[in-house]
Amino acid sequence: MGTIAGPDGKLSCLSFPTFHKSVLSQSHWNASDDLGRIKVQLSAGYEVAFEGRQQFVKLFDHVVFSFQPAPLGK
Repeated sequence: MGTIAGPDGKLSCLSFPTFHKSVLSQSHWNASDDLGRIKVQLSAGYEVAFEGRQQFVKLFDHVVFSFQPAPLGK
């Protein structure tokens, strides 16, 4: 399992979002939906020291991937 740095700079474990069975019965799909999605965002920017901590300044997004995980088996 990987880790990610939050806005406060603290590391936390990456985890899968909760699977929502309601997604299976939807008659539409929208890539910008957040419910139960895994999003991977690749951004360009730079890091600066601000008030004693490192802060990432995002200039623009290169690409955003959105995945809908599904449980294996039943």
